[in-house]
Amino acid sequence: MRILKPSSAELQHLKVLLYGDSGAGKTFAAASAGSKDFPVAILETEANGMLSIQASNPNALVIRASSIADVEEFIVDVKNPKGELRGKHGVKVVAIDSLTEIQRLVKEDIVGNGQASLQQWLFITERMRRLIRAIRDLDIHVVCTCLAVTKYDSDQIRQVVPCFEGQKLHIECPQYFSAVGYVYKDILEEEGKNFVLHRVMFSGPSTYMCKVAAPLAAVETANV
Repeated sequence: MRILKPSSAELQHLKVLLYGDSGAGKTFAAASAGSKDFPVAILETEANGMLSIQASNPNALVIRASSIADVEEFIVDVKNPKGELRGKHGVKVVAIDSLTEIQRLVKEDIVGNGQASLQQWLFITERMRRLIRAIRDLDIHVVCTCLAVTKYDSDQIRQVVPCFEGQKLHIECPQYFSAVGYVYKDILEEEGKNFVLHRVMFSGPSTYMCKVAAPLAAVETANV
């Protein structure tokens, strides 16, 4: 039996999920998790994310993923402290952009371009669940991004949640992350000019899926 104290380094690796609409600033925020002295490696599944990464953190290491095999190879390397990313490049935090696109890659790997049957959707959901668990278990800081979607519960109450196809993953996902934040744009007016500020809400109305963890505040600027 292993007994850990709350101050143990093993318990201090944050797993953060940032979700929001397209263009809200998710990729920018995820890339900002690193710095010159705190190298970040970003698994990027969409080419249009490169501009946001360059603007946020031009020193970031970017690994392109076009298949689920690329994603799994990335996770295997991150798990190894002596691997290329952590051993050779000294990476201390990884960002995965995005889980929504990764689910599409999982679906493509199982189904191809056709429609998934109910049985295949069960396989897709379970494979995504195993993948997210593997991300949770990495002994390194992790920031994941995901699109947002609006759903309605049985009482027709509007809920804004992370975008996963299927019925369960968007409900289950908070248990795999230390913090879940909704990324949005805030328009500020100063001296007659409007400025766009990207914010992350980790604690807010019950209609938004949020989860806060120290040292994060209820609302942060999109720079983690």
